Amino acid sequence: MRIKFLIHYNEEEEKRKLRKAEYEAGMAEGVMKTKKEAVISLAEMGVPLQQITQGVKVEEKTVHKWLNEKKNMKT
Repeated sequence: MRIKFLIHYNEEEEKRKLRKAEYEAGMAEGVMKTKKEAVISLAEMGVPLQQITQGVKVEEKTVHKWLNEKKNMKT
């Protein structure tokens, strides 16, 4: 008994999927960059850390990381 496997490859469909994945990754990166900028601005304005994390919807450890990166860039 022989089993045949047919593999259907559609180059245009694969390119479309790749473009979509790249677009979504770029959008996610842009959103995080915007959130990081907002966190830094709010911290510089003296907004409490808890309010920043709730408002920007980012974990506290990420906020600390971003603020430390900003602090290290100044020194």
